[in-house]
Amino acid sequence: MTQTMTDDVKRIMAAFREAPVMTLQAVTTMTGLSEHTTRFILEQFRQAGLTHETHGHWSLTEAASIIRESALHVFNSER
Repeated sequence: MTQTMTDDVKRIMAAFREAPVMTLQAVTTMTGLSEHTTRFILEQFRQAGLTHETHGHWSLTEAASIIRESALHVFNSER
């Protein structure tokens, strides 16, 4: 099976459901992704205003949390 960037993003979002604030190392451990891949995605999210990092701790912004919850609602209502 070919892993895509979408799969990687899903893993990261799932990790933030488990722990809302994490170090880069914690995210890589929870997702099984490489540090490089994880940092790349988190930095892309930061540029889009979806994550922020303070003193080495990453978290989703309120906007990202709202988007995630809305997406889950749509996904669950389509079942």
